[in-house]
Amino acid sequence: MKGLIDWLLNRKSQQGKASSIVLALKFEQTVIGRLWFADGNFCFKYADGFKGSSLKRIPDFPDLDKSYKSPVLFPFFEVRIPNLEREDLADIVKKFGLNTSDELEILSKLGQRTTSDPYVLEIDNKQV
Repeated sequence: MKGLIDWLLNRKSQQGKASSIVLALKFEQTVIGRLWFADGNFCFKYADGFKGSSLKRIPDFPDLDKSYKSPVLFPFFEVRIPNLEREDLADIVKKFGLNTSDELEILSKLGQRTTSDPYVLEIDNKQV
């Protein structure tokens, strides 16, 4: 338990490290929005193509036109980060040389899919 507490405290103290990764949140082939980090904040914005679709918006992000910003990772995405102290994940983190204080890097490798929702996160080359 102490190891988990230390890990969480370390992550919180290192949250907000600069990352150049942009992640696209998708449902099937539709890009719903993009998540990135800029100026000390995590940012999420709906994709223009999503605004005209029949898909429902994400409850955590009710305004289709707002650019959401937060100094900490939004809970909607935070739950996608697995416990990195699991033995099987520790090996993967080491194998890929992942920076455990970079939430976007972790999401891009370990949080693409989850059993709790139908969305997929993919690295996006589009500029935001």
